Amino acid sequence: MHTQGSRPICINFNASIIAEQGAQANASEYVQSKLSNITLSEIDADLNSEIDLYRYTIETMPNGITSYIRGSYVNNLAKLILETWRTGNTNFWNKRPSSIAQKIIFEKPTAIFFSNRIVVLVNEIDFKIQYLRCESEFEIDRGAQYPLILENVIENAVTPLSTSPPSASVKFKMCESSPKLEINLADKPDDVVGRDGVTIHIQCNVPMSILESDPTSIYYEFAGNENGVVWEPIRNQSE
Repeated sequence: MHTQGSRPICINFNASIIAEQGAQANASEYVQSKLSNITLSEIDADLNSEIDLYRYTIETMPNGITSYIRGSYVNNLAKLILETWRTGNTNFWNKRPSSIAQKIIFEKPTAIFFSNRIVVLVNEIDFKIQYLRCESEFEIDRGAQYPLILENVIENAVTPLSTSPPSASVKFKMCESSPKLEINLADKPDDVVGRDGVTIHIQCNVPMSILESDPTSIYYEFAGNENGVVWEPIRNQSE
């Protein structure tokens, strides 16, 4: 089974943190904790509203204090990254112009307003798209599902018999008959499944994850080396 897809990685922000005087260090740690582990989800209920993006204006008070006034809603940060990723991912697999490096530029003043009076002025967002391919193998014992095959010599067809889960008495059920085909194993037709099996292709429409606990799968990433851009196995999947 070949599963192909991608995921956003290495998300970096070109941004400025505005906080009350003396609270800059704590503000930096707080913002880092909020932006270092963003959950990308297509379900609005799963999105963190704390990282919503808004337009803003700047006002200077008579006492010299500068205020950042929140304006209209722009988008959720996670949703924006997901939308940008989806465009790149779709273009890549449809062989349209695409890029591993992605950049989101805010031409108008845009910021995140946290509830503890911390404002993050966002100018640009950079991230990479890691294109992935996973190859997995699995075996299905058709003999366990269809222990008997009836040959209909009159209609030149075969009828498999399936069984119900093991019990005190085994019950057989006749399945749909299929015409018999003469197969030359030296020139096997594409639609015939033999001992070599069949390849299933699956396209992920959500960010693809790497399952480190699956020893039967081999993961590849689209990367460049001295031979050009090729699919390379990911040796250390935890990276």
